[in-house]
Amino acid sequence: LPICPGETIMRISDPNCPWNTGIWRFSCIEGQLSIQNDDRQPEFEISIHGLSALVYGVYDPDEFLFRKWGNPKPDQQKILRKMFPPVIPFVHAKY
Repeated sequence: LPICPGETIMRISDPNCPWNTGIWRFSCIEGQLSIQNDDRQPEFEISIHGLSALVYGVYDPDEFLFRKWGNPKPDQQKILRKMFPPVIPFVHAKY
Protein backbone atom coordinates (compact mmCIF):
# COMPACT_ATOMS: atom_id res chain seq x y z
CA LEU A 1 0.00 0.00 0.00
CA PRO A 2 1.60 3.30 -1.02
CA ILE A 3 1.48 5.94 1.72
CA CYS A 4 2.99 9.31 2.54
CA PRO A 5 5.88 9.66 5.02
CA GLY A 6 5.16 9.26 8.71
CA GLU A 7 5.26 6.86 11.63
CA THR A 8 2.96 6.08 14.52
CA ILE A 9 2.47 3.36 17.13
CA MET A 10 -1.10 2.32 17.90
CA ARG A 11 -2.92 -0.29 19.92
CA ILE A 12 -5.47 -2.01 17.67
CA SER A 13 -8.45 -3.87 19.08
CA ASP A 14 -10.38 -6.42 17.04
CA PRO A 15 -12.83 -8.58 19.03
CA ASN A 16 -13.59 -10.81 16.02
CA CYS A 17 -10.01 -11.53 14.90
CA PRO A 18 -7.74 -11.60 17.97
CA TRP A 19 -4.58 -11.89 15.85
CA ASN A 20 -5.12 -8.23 14.81
CA THR A 21 -5.22 -7.07 18.43
CA GLY A 22 -1.97 -5.67 19.76
CA ILE A 23 0.51 -2.82 19.52
CA TRP A 24 1.64 -2.08 15.98
CA ARG A 25 4.07 0.38 14.42
CA PHE A 26 2.94 1.84 11.10
CA SER A 27 5.68 3.52 9.10
CA CYS A 28 6.60 4.50 5.57
CA ILE A 29 9.60 2.75 4.07
CA GLU A 30 10.47 3.86 0.55
CA GLY A 31 6.89 5.03 -0.02
CA GLN A 32 5.29 1.75 1.09
CA LEU A 33 3.40 0.91 4.26
CA SER A 34 5.35 -1.14 6.77
CA ILE A 35 3.55 -2.69 9.78
CA GLN A 36 5.41 -4.39 12.61
CA ASN A 37 4.62 -5.55 16.13
CA ASP A 38 6.02 -3.16 18.69
CA ASP A 39 6.48 -3.36 22.44
CA ARG A 40 6.69 0.40 23.08
CA GLN A 41 3.89 2.44 24.63
CA PRO A 42 1.21 3.12 21.97
CA GLU A 43 0.48 6.73 21.10
CA PHE A 44 -3.26 6.03 20.90
CA GLU A 45 -5.84 3.26 20.62
CA ILE A 46 -7.92 2.44 17.58
CA SER A 47 -10.50 -0.19 16.69
CA ILE A 48 -10.29 -2.32 13.59
CA HIS A 49 -13.13 -0.14 12.22
CA GLY A 50 -10.96 2.95 12.58
CA LEU A 51 -8.02 1.23 10.92
CA SER A 52 -10.23 0.21 7.99
CA ALA A 53 -11.45 3.80 7.67
CA LEU A 54 -7.83 5.00 7.53
CA VAL A 55 -6.76 2.50 4.91
CA TYR A 56 -9.77 3.19 2.69
CA GLY A 57 -9.37 6.95 3.22
CA VAL A 58 -13.05 7.69 3.68
CA TYR A 59 -13.18 9.15 7.22
CA ASP A 60 -11.11 11.83 8.87
CA PRO A 61 -9.32 10.77 12.08
CA ASP A 62 -11.01 13.59 14.03
CA GLU A 63 -14.29 11.64 13.70
CA PHE A 64 -12.95 8.49 15.37
CA LEU A 65 -13.69 9.54 18.94
CA PHE A 66 -17.34 10.30 18.08
CA ARG A 67 -17.73 6.98 16.27
CA LYS A 68 -16.00 5.14 19.14
CA TRP A 69 -13.27 3.96 16.75
CA GLY A 70 -10.29 5.35 18.66
CA ASN A 71 -8.73 8.23 20.51
CA PRO A 72 -5.95 9.80 18.42
CA LYS A 73 -5.02 13.25 19.73
CA PRO A 74 -4.78 16.21 17.30
CA ASP A 75 -1.03 15.73 16.72
CA GLN A 76 -1.59 12.05 15.87
CA GLN A 77 -4.57 12.95 13.66
CA LYS A 78 -2.24 15.19 11.65
CA ILE A 79 0.22 12.30 11.16
CA LEU A 80 -2.60 9.91 10.17
CA ARG A 81 -3.99 12.42 7.63
CA LYS A 82 -0.53 12.74 6.11
CA MET A 83 0.11 8.98 6.00
CA PHE A 84 -3.39 8.05 4.82
CA PRO A 85 -4.76 10.94 2.72
CA PRO A 86 -8.46 10.98 1.82
CA VAL A 87 -9.53 9.25 -1.37
CA ILE A 88 -12.74 8.84 -3.34
CA PRO A 89 -14.43 5.64 -2.11
CA PHE A 90 -14.08 2.76 -4.59
CA VAL A 91 -17.73 1.75 -4.49
CA HIS A 92 -18.81 5.35 -5.06
CA ALA A 93 -16.41 5.70 -8.01
CA LYS A 94 -17.33 2.33 -9.47
CA TYR A 95 -21.09 2.58 -9.19
